[in-house]
Amino acid sequence: MMSKKPSQSKKHRKFKDHAHSLLHFAKRIVTEYGKDNTFDLGASLAYYTIFSIVPLLLVVISVSGIVAGPDAVRGQVFGQLSGLVGPDTAAALQDMLGAAYISGKGWLATVIGLITLFIGATGIFNSLKNSLNRMWEIEPKPKNSVVHFFMSRLLSFSFVMGLGFLLIITFTLNAIVTGFADRLGSRLPELGPVLLMVTSFAITFSISTFVFACIFKFLPAVRIAWRDVLPGAIFTTVLFVLGERIIGFYFDTTDPASTFGAAAGLISLLIWTFYSSQTFFFGAEFVFVWCEVKGRPIQPAPDAVRVVRQVIKVDHGIVVEKVE
Repeated sequence: MMSKKPSQSKKHRKFKDHAHSLLHFAKRIVTEYGKDNTFDLGASLAYYTIFSIVPLLLVVISVSGIVAGPDAVRGQVFGQLSGLVGPDTAAALQDMLGAAYISGKGWLATVIGLITLFIGATGIFNSLKNSLNRMWEIEPKPKNSVVHFFMSRLLSFSFVMGLGFLLIITFTLNAIVTGFADRLGSRLPELGPVLLMVTSFAITFSISTFVFACIFKFLPAVRIAWRDVLPGAIFTTVLFVLGERIIGFYFDTTDPASTFGAAAGLISLLIWTFYSSQTFFFGAEFVFVWCEVKGRPIQPAPDAVRVVRQVIKVDHGIVVEKVE
């Protein structure tokens, strides 16, 4: 019995050290989150979403609809949106999407419409890129050229196209799982629905994690390893799953139309976007602190520099000074 006491004391001390490290890690994330004005960044992202959500949905549904069929994809997408932002907002977005399709209006109108679609659909990802650069203390070197503008937008557009292909993969895997679960359910009725629910959740969780990992690695002007973005991507996905339940409960228990009237759909979309942006930014701060703790700070890309922002109090307010 005497020999066990030192071992138990050592385990207890080790547990306390781990708990202290975890608490310190969490405190650093909260500190960085508060320091980076994430509420302002979230408001900016919500603003861009209003103008980008319809072009984004149009491109994603068009790409994934090539394989799965546009009607089937549209039904799946708006079914998910209905659970996130409420049926009224989802219906309003569906009406806006229907009015956005380009029909035979002449070649000039079509070209202008496609350019507007390209710029609009990339607005969300461009805003995310700027936010991540700021939060991770990175600033791209100034390049005032039309080529740079379109190359930047092209990178964002590649993410939009990628979402379309990921939807195809998701629908395909879910169809396979549904067929397998139906066959299993005919033999073991109690296992079929459970298997379908668990597998569908695992597919959605894995694809969401992959999307966040790609955003963290490729969107900002940084050099960062996969081993550093994956923990943050998993953490962000967990936050999004929890946030989806919370925001869904909010829309189920409140009636925005009674408060905001005709603007209820727009307000609901803003609320959902702002809440989701804060979840994403908290995950981004996790990645930043994780890299610092592991001794692998996020490095700027060759066309970017690291900046240090110091908040200096002056007589007429607060000035943010950037120092390279």
